[in-house]
Amino acid sequence: MLNAFLGALKKQGWRTLRLTTLLLCAYAVWRIINRLRRKRSGPMDPRVTLSLTGSGSRIAYHLGVIACLRDHVDLSNVRMSSISGGACMLIVLALQHVEISEMMLLGLRMMERMIKNNGTGTYFLKQEEVMDQILRDLRVMCHMEDEDIARLSREHRAYVGVTTLTPYPQHANICIPRDPREAL
Repeated sequence: MLNAFLGALKKQGWRTLRLTTLLLCAYAVWRIINRLRRKRSGPMDPRVTLSLTGSGSRIAYHLGVIACLRDHVDLSNVRMSSISGGACMLIVLALQHVEISEMMLLGLRMMERMIKNNGTGTYFLKQEEVMDQILRDLRVMCHMEDEDIARLSREHRAYVGVTTLTPYPQHANICIPRDPREAL
């Protein structure tokens, strides 16, 4: 097939190649514009959206920013989106009764558990066990109730970033489910 293409290229010349490339680029731009138009067709939510990235070892930085936001900004009508470790920070922001110090202790405890993991590091963690432990820690250390998560879901205030890999990578923000276990 490549030989046939190169043979046709020699016959038709570079002019045809440039025209074909230009047409392919125009088609790609047209597809992108149509896709963006389709996504914007719904009604716009006028609320401000705050997005938190994964925290990893930057948990102290995240908590400092959250403490500043809590002290100086009314967050009662703000939508929030997060991914990875930022999801725990989102809970601190959205649930006003959780103290920053409680979340700091929780974050340090989670990091310690994941780093040590019986000497194996983060490579052999079992997802179900990690999620169960985080949920237990949030309930005990941060006084989080199942109703708190259900309320955030009903108000459409908390979103979590998700990446699907089929048919091609695509990112989306989904509203957290009403069930705390599914939310994590």
